[in-house]
Amino acid sequence: MKLYIESSVPNMLFAEDAPEKRAATEVFFEWLRVTDDDLFSSEVVKSEIDRAPEPAMIRRANTYRRIPS
Repeated sequence: MKLYIESSVPNMLFAEDAPEKRAATEVFFEWLRVTDDDLFSSEVVKSEIDRAPEPAMIRRANTYRRIPS
């Protein structure tokens, strides 16, 4: 399977107002470490993350880099 990772994926790890989405995203990131699926993203996603205000941008950028490519 091919999975496109867009900017809302790393954003959900910081969704303090949506604990159920945050928990599901944490499980998803654990699954990414062991899956054989093809993951991809784009420069557009990286650009969206880079435009976020700090410190959110730094947290999201670090999370985005953890996505296996």
